[in-house]
Amino acid sequence: MNNAYQTIDGGKNWTAIKLGKAVNKFRIIKKNKKFTAYSIGTEVFKNTGVIPD
Repeated sequence: MNNAYQTIDGGKNWTAIKLGKAVNKFRIIKKNKKFTAYSIGTEVFKNTGVIPD
């Protein structure tokens, strides 16, 4: 189930993503041009991607 949306171009385009249930914490780790994001609530979800130029 997708329950959140992500944009990487200032809001021009949006992509549905899984975020988890009852999320109350986010952890984002950036390394070079990549990131790993964790959403923490009743579950832990991990999202990864590339930081655009």
